[in-house]
Amino acid sequence: MSIRMKFKIPQKRIYLDDVRFPETTFFKNLNFLCQNNKEWQVLRSFNEFVDYITTNGLKGVEIISFDHDLTWLLYTPQFQKGKIDYEKLKKSGDMTGYHCLEWVIKYCIRSNGKEKLPRCLFHTQNEQGKKNMIRLYETWKDDL
Repeated sequence: MSIRMKFKIPQKRIYLDDVRFPETTFFKNLNFLCQNNKEWQVLRSFNEFVDYITTNGLKGVEIISFDHDLTWLLYTPQFQKGKIDYEKLKKSGDMTGYHCLEWVIKYCIRSNGKEKLPRCLFHTQNEQGKKNMIRLYETWKDDL
């Protein structure tokens, strides 16, 4: 019998959404993996997302769950279907979950392997935004 004890490093989870909370999102989707909502760090904007990761890093972060529409402007029909001009949104200061994902990927690249991209979920109701984020994530997930 071994006297070695295994210690589980507490896992952190990041939930990016401007209005919702994890318990409402994951209850609706019946995602039992994510039902313990007290373990989530809820972030409401691009700036909060960047500040949190810059301060704390990604070590121990198990999951990041992304909403796409982080401002009320993005709830309008023109941003729900068709091509989304992320550069134009960035210039106007209307940052999205896509911008956050793009930023965290660049953050991992700049770390030269010190920071790993966690598993990403996409709980947004914006179907076009979700497709764009999944495409970006799938492009990079195995390299980071």
